[in-house]
Amino acid sequence: MGPVRMKPAGARQFETEGSHPRLKSSDTKAFAKALLAANHARDGILSDVSFADATWVMLLDLFVSQAHDGRLSLSDLYTSISAPKATTLRTIARLVDQGHLETEADPRDGRRTLVRLTEDTYRQMAEVVEEIRGILTDRQRGVPDGTIAP
Repeated sequence: MGPVRMKPAGARQFETEGSHPRLKSSDTKAFAKALLAANHARDGILSDVSFADATWVMLLDLFVSQAHDGRLSLSDLYTSISAPKATTLRTIARLVDQGHLETEADPRDGRRTLVRLTEDTYRQMAEVVEEIRGILTDRQRGVPDGTIAP
């Protein structure tokens, strides 16, 4: 497989670090981090089971990193995701083509490639994480599915 494309046609380069909007709720950031930790704990306990949610884990890992003004390299993603390197590269290339991820050469080390969510995908991930948190919080409080909690 060839190298990951640096950006889809018409995409702009990364803006300054921290250009993505900050989450307003520290609870949402903490919950996203807990979701990521839960995925890793599950993978550690059920290490002989192959889960098919590497894309979700990748998006969640990038979301958590960006919520804290960080960036992840390809190497960071390889170690974070329980998938072969080639699969991870194909997934990243597909998400870049779909406009969900942006990549660029690390300005400090041109040998490394940095990966981040696009602004739209970052906002969508914030919405998804907040929705999951709301559902689980409602269930914990005993609110039936499909109803709106007071």
